[in-house]
Amino acid sequence: MMENNIWEKPVSHGEILKKIWKNLDLGTLEREHPFHTPVFSTVANGCVPNLRVVVLRRFWRKPPLLAFHTHTGSPKIKELQNNPNVYWLFYHPTEKLQVRVKGKATIHIADDLAEEQWLATEFFSRRCYVGEAPT
Repeated sequence: MMENNIWEKPVSHGEILKKIWKNLDLGTLEREHPFHTPVFSTVANGCVPNLRVVVLRRFWRKPPLLAFHTHTGSPKIKELQNNPNVYWLFYHPTEKLQVRVKGKATIHIADDLAEEQWLATEFFSRRCYVGEAPT
């Protein structure tokens, strides 16, 4: 029996992009999907990478944007205010698909998008964003 070799069939850039977008969509919808909890990296203290796992909450295709929620007192906020350069890392072990995304973050606090996301958040999940700030 011959093993399936991924290198035998040429894959177009369009096919790869569709696969990535599909996985990002599923990452926002399915808690068990590997893209639901990517690694998110900021820059701390001016030059030190700071990585953590976040929950992917939203993905827009046009323009391509990613969103997660965080407590307003989280150290991530200050790091992003000081340096908006970020990296996201997604990995799907079954598909052997790794996606790295480089970008600049925008913080949304007390604006229309923040309000829209808050109202769309389940009551159970809101407890993560109230009370004392994480360290």
